[in-house]
Amino acid sequence: MRPEQRASLPPGSSLGSITCGACQSLVPMAKFCLECGARLPVRSGVPENPTLPQLPLPLVAREEDLNWLEDRRQRVQGSVVGARLVGEPGAGKTRLLRELLGRARAEGDLTVLTGPDPFYAEVAYYALREAIRKLAQLGPDAIDDRRFEGALPEAHSGLDEVFSGAPARSDTRSPAERRHALAEALRWALVSAARRAGKQRVILAIDDIYRIDGPSRNAFADVIGEPPACSVLLIATHIPGFEAGWGAEAAARVLSGLRPCSSALAAAGRSGPRALSEDAKGVLPMYIEQVLRYAQDGGSDPPSRLADLIALRVDTLEPNARRTLQALSVIGDEMKPETVLELLPKTDNLDGMLSELQRAGMVDLEAGVSRRRTRYCAKSCSAYFRRRHARSCMPRPCAPASGSARRSKLAPSTPTTPETRFRRCSCLSKSPIAQPHAATPRPRCSPCAVAWRLRARKSRAASSMIRCAPC
Repeated sequence: MRPEQRASLPPGSSLGSITCGACQSLVPMAKFCLECGARLPVRSGVPENPTLPQLPLPLVAREEDLNWLEDRRQRVQGSVVGARLVGEPGAGKTRLLRELLGRARAEGDLTVLTGPDPFYAEVAYYALREAIRKLAQLGPDAIDDRRFEGALPEAHSGLDEVFSGAPARSDTRSPAERRHALAEALRWALVSAARRAGKQRVILAIDDIYRIDGPSRNAFADVIGEPPACSVLLIATHIPGFEAGWGAEAAARVLSGLRPCSSALAAAGRSGPRALSEDAKGVLPMYIEQVLRYAQDGGSDPPSRLADLIALRVDTLEPNARRTLQALSVIGDEMKPETVLELLPKTDNLDGMLSELQRAGMVDLEAGVSRRRTRYCAKSCSAYFRRRHARSCMPRPCAPASGSARRSKLAPSTPTTPETRFRRCSCLSKSPIAQPHAATPRPRCSPCAVAWRLRARKSRAASSMIRCAPC
């Protein structure tokens, strides 16, 4: 570590220690006091460190990516141009996309941003409906009265399907015809927006296109394949390995992590730069922000993985705040506090819990709507809580009868065979797969099936008594 980096870090004693409010002992930062066992506060006793940079962090080390996006924008001259930002979760795709839209809006371009539904449930037509509504500036009255000026019959049928949420029961069109109608509806909206923008460009951005519904994704791909005659830039973000169906004409820009030599990494924490300098791919911008927040909370020695760091920060929250975050992670984005309150135990301090989550950088409060602040942080929190819920609700693997007998010491031991091991299994199928042991069925649950196959394989290797039915 360079001397200037070392000088910008706080002393280890103040960063990793906290004063217990119950016994007044100086103990390491943890959930509970190591002296008296009382729960430790998250911020009480942790001194503010003026050397850490202020959040949110400025956009740094992305000049080449911004220049590439600007080049794609300048190529929009009476035609539709496609572009894609590809990167791992937390690489800064959404931040770059919003930066581009802000610069284009400042120059007079018409910009529209759409993405997955707030519940991440792939609600049909959601992304396409939001794009058409914003591009054509359709109000509630126009949508209810189905007033789509200048729309051809094919586009009108697609608009009816999009805003009704499902095709009518009397609809006799084939799936290909319905898909073509949805693409025509999007083309009508793009032409309407281009006519309203005049000589300026129209930029339609789709954030996290891999999380939107299938009909919307197909409509965006069809417009790229058969574009209308207007100046439009279609740009989408997705993770590596996802095929958007946009073809080779829509160039892709792969975002890598920031290099450790970046100036933003100098204050990322005591062991953060050291651990990240070993990774040739660089460090994710989201990780830098999370390390800084972790250090401001009084933590030290952050984990090297972003998901582990977010899970550690979630564990340090107060129980009520953690339950609130869990409810937001399960329900989705853009939830009203009243809706969250119905899912939580009776409490009168919902505003305090939301304020604590806002200080931690996990939610934003906008006009009475609680929205999880960071998209990847929200995904990680959702995955974290859902994994815990799945582990608590997952049925235990079938217990072998012989193991139960040995533990209880009340029943005689039985030989461990596939039949005796899964004798008490509730997921056994009725069709045998082995001969001549036709009474030994195959279990359907994964833990039992794997153990059954391994034991059957060992039995076949030892003798020829168990053979597969086809051979």
